[in-house]
Amino acid sequence: MYQIKLNGKSLKVTAAEHRALSTLSRSDWAAKRAAFVEGSSPRYQQSILPRDADRRQLLGIKEVWKDLAKSRREKQFFVDHPRCQTGLFGNPRRINAILNSIHKQSDEQSRLELEYTRSGQSAWLDELASKTSNSGNHV
Repeated sequence: MYQIKLNGKSLKVTAAEHRALSTLSRSDWAAKRAAFVEGSSPRYQQSILPRDADRRQLLGIKEVWKDLAKSRREKQFFVDHPRCQTGLFGNPRRINAILNSIHKQSDEQSRLELEYTRSGQSAWLDELASKTSNSGNHV
């Protein structure tokens, strides 16, 4: 679980939500619900989307029914996928901000661990522990 600061508020993002946001960004901010299912067979498949609509809105994901499509992107998605009744659409600014924050924290965590491994000194371990506990990079 990642804890990031976005617009002055603390936001916890799970690994599944991170994968869902990455999937949406790779699919040009519009995707079918089936793109968010993980698993090897129907018996073991699981959705990586947040179940709560408020949580989805907080992450910048919205579900739109075919009859209620308003934006150009939404209308074009349903033209391209005529059998879909719903589509999942993302807010590019919000999702990019969340993903960039997560990647920055992951890079900082990796850098500190690498420096500690190379130097072998406990000072780097102390710095890593203080950064992790103070900012809550990777929980």
